[in-house]
Amino acid sequence: MNTNLKRTLMALAVATLFGASMAYAHDDSGSGNSVTIRKHVSLSTNISIWGDPSISGRIDVNSAAIALENGTQSTNWNAVINDASTSNNSSISGNAGEKSSGNVGANVAAGDDNVQANAAALSASSAASTSGMGGDWNGGGSSAGEMADAEAFADQSAAFNGTANFGTSNSASIGGNAFENASGNIGVNVASGDDNEQLNGLAAATTDDNVYATATTSTDQGSSDNHTLNTSSREFCGIELMSNNASLSGNAFEGASGNIGVNVAAGSGNLQANTLSMAAASK
Repeated sequence: MNTNLKRTLMALAVATLFGASMAYAHDDSGSGNSVTIRKHVSLSTNISIWGDPSISGRIDVNSAAIALENGTQSTNWNAVINDASTSNNSSISGNAGEKSSGNVGANVAAGDDNVQANAAALSASSAASTSGMGGDWNGGGSSAGEMADAEAFADQSAAFNGTANFGTSNSASIGGNAFENASGNIGVNVASGDDNEQLNGLAAATTDDNVYATATTSTDQGSSDNHTLNTSSREFCGIELMSNNASLSGNAFEGASGNIGVNVAAGSGNLQANTLSMAAASK
């Protein structure tokens, strides 16, 4: 019988039996929002075994690292009128962010009612900090291990927004050497126009003696009852055409590494999200 499978089964059985030590990181980028998580884990499997295997002992959990990131964005009941004299231009170019490292967030917006966010929750736990706890309560023994749990959520909604563009120009771009050879957790949002929502979210949990790791990510986007009129405008000098241009060009992000989330939007009512949840075990 595969010993890794045995270990996984037993770790799931004790997942809710935390020890006395817990590391917890929480980011909630919404205003007045909360996240409630209730977990019930069940596992069934059919295994055929030949021979005379013998299994004994148990796996205990003595500490936990939990990271929770919850991003909520909404744009509702907005009204915008743009004429031919309106030009929304947002860009990141040149050497911006080149060779940057660590947790890097950049938001650039031009227009009205744009919503942007970069959020991260990180948590780490080390069993070494609980070595003196003893072994009488659900996993304080010398064979006890740790669990890592990462949860990332994104909720975006747009409703009942009205936008009228008469020969308006919206341009969003990332170019040049922007963020070239950057590393780490990098979130970049560039938007031009109206009622655009952009989000980059990360939840990461790690332990150094892991017996159980779980990661969950969920993205919920809803757009309804929005109205956009894009048309040309007749001015004294001729006809001004409506344009939306979004681009990622040049050497942008060349050689970059890590968790990279990039959103580029031009226009109205665009919803964009990048989320990652990661539970890592070093054992």
